[in-house]
Amino acid sequence: MKQTLLEILKSLVIEHGHILFSKPKRVAAFFADLARDIPKPQKTAFLKCLEHDFPQLLKNADESERENCKQQLSQKLHDEEGLDLGLCEETLDLLATVLFGETRKKQKTVSQISSAPTMQTIMQTPSTVPVPQKKSNSKRNVMIVVAGMIVLAGIIFSVLHIEKQQRVKTLIELGEKYYEETNYSEAVRQFSEAIRLNPNSTMAFAWRGNAYRMQRQLDAAIRDFNEAIRLDPNNAFAFARRGEAYRMQNQYDAAIRDFNEAIRLDPNSAFAFASRGEAYSAQKQLDAAIRDFNEAIRLDPNNAFAFARRGEAYRMQNQYHAAIRDLNEAIRLDPNSAWAFESRGETYGMQNQHDAAIRDFNEAVRLNPNSARAYTWRGDSYRMLGQHDAAIRDFNEAIRLDPNYEPAYATRGEAYRMQGNYNHAIRDLDIAIGLNQNGAWAYGVRGLVYKQLRNRNQAIQDLQKALSIDPNLEWVRYELRDIQEN
Repeated sequence: MKQTLLEILKSLVIEHGHILFSKPKRVAAFFADLARDIPKPQKTAFLKCLEHDFPQLLKNADESERENCKQQLSQKLHDEEGLDLGLCEETLDLLATVLFGETRKKQKTVSQISSAPTMQTIMQTPSTVPVPQKKSNSKRNVMIVVAGMIVLAGIIFSVLHIEKQQRVKTLIELGEKYYEETNYSEAVRQFSEAIRLNPNSTMAFAWRGNAYRMQRQLDAAIRDFNEAIRLDPNNAFAFARRGEAYRMQNQYDAAIRDFNEAIRLDPNSAFAFASRGEAYSAQKQLDAAIRDFNEAIRLDPNNAFAFARRGEAYRMQNQYHAAIRDLNEAIRLDPNSAWAFESRGETYGMQNQHDAAIRDFNEAVRLNPNSARAYTWRGDSYRMLGQHDAAIRDFNEAIRLDPNYEPAYATRGEAYRMQGNYNHAIRDLDIAIGLNQNGAWAYGVRGLVYKQLRNRNQAIQDLQKALSIDPNLEWVRYELRDIQEN
């Protein structure tokens, strides 16, 4: 079934929020893929609205003045762009529907409600309910009074309900704004107030869960996503974000189940495809991961996250040129992505381009000074260049930032080994193996240390363990053969 432009825009808002409308080029890219069947004049008029920043102008207008504002903007669009005036008016109505859930007809009703008595004015206005004048008509008059009271109660209820619903909507929009500004604590506060006013608000629960997720309060996030899904079992947004929370907990099977459901409900969700791809990457299902990243990029050609993660998957397949190409594109789309710089730095390091790697890690550290990963792999490049003191300083900082980051201990152990500091090396390698029992590289390096200490049996045991975990470590195989033959 073909989607209308309104349906397409609503799905984009659910996926990306109103902030998307501040990026006309990105919306145009979505239109090129999702709105092929929509007449070009409609798409052109809507994009011109975004280029003129009409969404913000409408948001800034008082609700009572919004209809006049729409008329003025329609005329402006007609005058400056030469578009049909009727088309301009329809486009402004469409924009208002997406932003506020209102149409021109609905706006008139809301305006009437706004000018209707509020709870305060109702209570201050003398009652117009008939008062009985004659005893002979007392029964009839009592019925009139009761009917009037029922009508009055209905009016009061309607006004209160409308005011509460508008307040909930405003709180959710404000929470989304704080979320886009990465002020997640304030976003949670706004969504919580919306939930207090309306405990059945699916989007309030879904967005609060998303804010909790970004704060890494994953159990709280999952509880909110569970409630959002209970209220609306067809909410693709909640399924996709709950899947991402499970992925962040390393519960990859549960994550993939949620991503599958999100994609079933919304086959155009680039977020769900990219996130499922990352879960497949974590499970080393790299071909499946790359297929998902391909689909995410097809749906959203400006998705820096998908390019970065596909580049990482290519790196894990040792397809370094493809990896660098994708990571370059990710950095072009998002020059503030510390993760993309880290991944590209690792890729350069694996090609022994350590000067280029260090430049990328420097930028990653500038963008994210708390990244243990960036310090660890910059230290490893220093180690490969023979700058052991600089390497150990970086490893120390990585461990300070994350005392459980196994690669930092393993690579610092190797740096100590290269300095001949075998006791420190074994201490670090013991910690690394304790943190990751499947760390083949750490077993191999510790075996090499024991070989240099002439502890033949322990060396053979560690080298064999390393090969049992990763049979492709040829340097380990060489060292083991050397011990066994001599």
